[in-house]
Amino acid sequence: MKLQLLSLLALALAHRGFAAIAVAPSQPADHKHDEITYEQHSSSQIKLLQTPQFETTGYNQASCNKWPNDYVCACDGNLGIKYGHCYTMTDINGLQLNRDTGGTYQSGGDIGNLIFKVCKSTKDCNEAWDTPVPEDGTWVLQDQLGDRVTPGPGWFANILPHMMVTPAVNSGLAAVFTGEPFYFFGGCSLCLRLAAGPYRGISSPCPLGAMANMAHLGAAINPVNCKAYRFQEISCVKGVK
Repeated sequence: MKLQLLSLLALALAHRGFAAIAVAPSQPADHKHDEITYEQHSSSQIKLLQTPQFETTGYNQASCNKWPNDYVCACDGNLGIKYGHCYTMTDINGLQLNRDTGGTYQSGGDIGNLIFKVCKSTKDCNEAWDTPVPEDGTWVLQDQLGDRVTPGPGWFANILPHMMVTPAVNSGLAAVFTGEPFYFFGGCSLCLRLAAGPYRGISSPCPLGAMANMAHLGAAINPVNCKAYRFQEISCVKGVK
């Protein structure tokens, strides 16, 4: 009907001396293959909103993946480390947590390449294996290499004023840790404190002068004090349980 009216209008204009106007026929009302429906547009928006986004804190909250530098990151109420898994620990200045020859833990040090296993308790280091440590959780650290004399692994022990390795039989001396996630200087880290004992903070117990960047590690009276480390997963030592 619409096309017939347009044709009659063109004939009338020609009869009055006007040039005929060519009018392209419009598409039928049911011709919609080039249209984007509301449902399709909404679906596209939903997909865009569901695309994982990195938070400004540096944590990938959507997928809980490790940050690209392989240091574990806290996510969804977990600290990123897992019970029964092994890690190296690096401070935020880039120095690995190692020991001096006397067994005291410090940043840098004489005895490097230390490997620490995150354990739920000293009774069984494989208890709750592969379970993420919750943000309010606690753990002990098994020093997989142990001290220089006693065969087997040892414990990361809190022996005032320092923290040092102790043989596995001295499990009562093992430090019990808590952690608070922080994003220091472009990378994920856990700031460690103590969960038990009269001193709950962690700091450097004494200055080392020109070697301050290799300070020892020890408990602090102030419970707010904490020491930040980046945890990077590594294979555990073969044969060590």
